[in-house]
Amino acid sequence: MPSLRRAMGGQPRRYTSRHFAFALVSVVILFGSWCGTLRRAAFVSGLSSQASQRGCSRVTCLAYEPILRRDPTTNVNMQRWIQQQRQLVARQTKSDLQRRFLEKRGLGDKLKAAQAAKPWHWNHLKPGDVFRGWFEHPDFEGGRRINVELTVTAEGEGKWVAQALEYEGQLQINQDHWISTEAGEQRDNDIAAYVFSKFNMKWRDFDQGYPTAEEVERIGLEGLRMFFKQTSEVEYPEEDEFNKVAADPAKGMTKEEFIKWIKGDNPEYLDVSLPTVFTGRRVRFQDDDVVLDGDFQDTGGMILGYTEYAGTTGGLFSLRLLAKDEKA
Repeated sequence: MPSLRRAMGGQPRRYTSRHFAFALVSVVILFGSWCGTLRRAAFVSGLSSQASQRGCSRVTCLAYEPILRRDPTTNVNMQRWIQQQRQLVARQTKSDLQRRFLEKRGLGDKLKAAQAAKPWHWNHLKPGDVFRGWFEHPDFEGGRRINVELTVTAEGEGKWVAQALEYEGQLQINQDHWISTEAGEQRDNDIAAYVFSKFNMKWRDFDQGYPTAEEVERIGLEGLRMFFKQTSEVEYPEEDEFNKVAADPAKGMTKEEFIKWIKGDNPEYLDVSLPTVFTGRRVRFQDDDVVLDGDFQDTGGMILGYTEYAGTTGGLFSLRLLAKDEKA
């Protein structure tokens, strides 16, 4: 896959017309040899169409991909920066003016109803989406902010353009599945899939690669006990109970078995427990050298996060989904 680092010569520097020409030639050569990359992203639109093609609903047929993971310390620091950015953006946006208008007039219920609506990203990312924004990293271009336009071209694939660098390259895209906000079977399955990823022991071991979609279709006793320890601070379940619920305990409990069992004991438990384990819906854009690792923000069409360059963390990025009338 063509990388921004290769195209720009591998070192941060000031550019002349000779450098630009060399970069463009490099991009052409690299693009000619590019043959695609593994896709882990579970795109909502693509997933829905896959389910319909198999003659069944997304709930009953869809195999969820593992959610994205992030070092806990890195995530805490990222969330602190994201909160600062959200506050900054809010002060500058029409939505914040509306919020203050409603609050000042005692219309808090109207505000809460608006906030309860589906976030913009419930059906994104999807082919055709275009984002504009910037990224920066202290080891790239002397740390200066680089404006970019990023387009989702297909499931798990995209391209990005940095006009100031006269660069266009390909991206691999991964994203967490959307968790439905509407009560019902779909939401139960979405939450269970999130739990099965997060408490998969291979997923939790950063020295190992991601588990496969098949590996997160079941949850083992150790992972299930970690889930209850985090949500209720109890050592549960006993091995005997686990063995009774799971048809094949050696392989683990299926999502169907888990949902039936947990809702049979407490119909609200999945909804109540989700906030204690949910750490945001994540998305990752990457070429060979640059990784944009961020979170969907529920308002403003924003994605905010950290930039990694040549294997080194320390950068930032911000992207905003363009409305139809903003696209070139």
